[in-house]
Amino acid sequence: MTGTNSSVERAAALLSLEAVFAHAPRAIAVFTLCGSLVYTNRLGRRAFLVTGQAGQHRSRLSEDPTFVADLRRISSASIACALQIRTPSGRLEAIGWRMHDVPGLPAGLIILKQDTEQSMSARLLAASESRAQASRELAVIEAERQHLQAQARRLSYLAATDRLTGLLNSEEFARLCRTYLHAPRKRAGTFVFLDCDDFKSINDTYGHRTGDIILATLGARLRSFGRTDDLVGRLGGDEFGIWFAGSGAREAARLMDRLRSIVEAPIPRPETSGLVGPREISITFSMGAASAPVDGARYSDLLETADARMYEMKTTRRLRA
Repeated sequence: MTGTNSSVERAAALLSLEAVFAHAPRAIAVFTLCGSLVYTNRLGRRAFLVTGQAGQHRSRLSEDPTFVADLRRISSASIACALQIRTPSGRLEAIGWRMHDVPGLPAGLIILKQDTEQSMSARLLAASESRAQASRELAVIEAERQHLQAQARRLSYLAATDRLTGLLNSEEFARLCRTYLHAPRKRAGTFVFLDCDDFKSINDTYGHRTGDIILATLGARLRSFGRTDDLVGRLGGDEFGIWFAGSGAREAARLMDRLRSIVEAPIPRPETSGLVGPREISITFSMGAASAPVDGARYSDLLETADARMYEMKTTRRLRA
């Protein structure tokens, strides 16, 4: 009984399609998403490669995977789409759109109408090509934008970084310290000036290449010691600076004791020195500290005070030696 009802519904549906499309001035065909032919009007039987006896028409287009893919593309679109169908006799221009479900017919049908004047399909194809071209141009612009941003970040990094040690260079270190000092919530802090003791003797003994390796090693140690908000920079030669953000003189003194044990740990002698001698090189530092706002509110004042205190320590060490 169910099969009889389905046959009746299908016959009624096909009669409805015939009543609508039979006398249309253009070829009309209805396909499933699998490419199976459901209905054609008289003009469509020739245009859409229909074979077989009357009432049993079949389209060879169902064997073309490209055609089936096009039907699925049309089904997923919300507007009419242009379609170019390859046939043995040439190319068929058509307009396709989704069809509302009809009782008695499979769900997800596509109506194809031959565009003999090729006006509508030409406009749709031109619009599609224009969108594709615009997408390609946007992709090129986006790729160029990302490239320029990467270059800008690279240049910004190089402009702010000491290449030998990877620390902030003196200009960027000073700029960021001034930023801290001018921000009310971050104004408190301590600037520490570090200077290697008699680093010239290392260059004279082992060579400048070894000296550079040692400075790079010290830079890595200083980077690992700095906390998240701290600033670490190479101020020049064998001189370094650290800004302990939010730390007063007492806390900074504790941090400096820990820092000394890290930076003054013996460094393995680089093989580049080419010399036979101790396997480790010892480095000592003289340090001076100045805290804001007690010792000053400007970077230049803190630098001058910390530098003077560093030289006091260096002079005391020399007198004791």
